[in-house]
Amino acid sequence: MPERAAATTDADPPPPAAASTSTFTLDDVAFVPYAGEDVHMPVVMDLIDRELSEPYSVFTYRYFINNWPKLCVLAYANDVPIGVVVCKL
Repeated sequence: MPERAAATTDADPPPPAAASTSTFTLDDVAFVPYAGEDVHMPVVMDLIDRELSEPYSVFTYRYFINNWPKLCVLAYANDVPIGVVVCKL
């Protein structure tokens, strides 16, 4: 068996800095089902409006979410909304 090199040397680069607060793992993400227009509609609209170039009216969101509310899921990291899935079946 070949001999292994020492774990660290003076020439080795330093370990990476601690992760920033915007970095998270899947364990840090909470997936939340849609809980109604008063609770989640503003969050859904804000996330989609910020990330997609197409402007959607509230009626478009209502069409999908009211007809298939179980297919709308929000993702939160540290209580901050970071994503949403809106589907239809």
